[in-house]
Amino acid sequence: MLVAKAARDAQRAHRRHVQVQEAEHALLLREHHIRSRLRAGATRFDDADREILHRFVLEACRDLARECGDHCGGPVPERGPNAAAVLRWAGVGPDDHTTWPVHRGDCALTGSSVRTRADV
Repeated sequence: MLVAKAARDAQRAHRRHVQVQEAEHALLLREHHIRSRLRAGATRFDDADREILHRFVLEACRDLARECGDHCGGPVPERGPNAAAVLRWAGVGPDDHTTWPVHRGDCALTGSSVRTRADV
């Protein structure tokens, strides 16, 4: 009886583990598809994709703020193709600090109302 219960519990745990892996895999495939469309110049996405896009934009903008040198808005290193496509879609110019939706504490623009396409 205990062996049968342990076997059922193990099967249940395995099914949950497989479901989690399948969901993560589906998300990775969706993210890859969205990045591919962005690199190809797509500008229209459905609502489910926009949630992922907003996460991409936030990550790319945080990287801008982290990597801009001694002060917020300083020169930033060249962006990779994925980050460049995400920033382009969001209307954020790496060289135009006024378009950045994320700033550091030493920024003169902190607290100002800066809007990008991702806000819409």
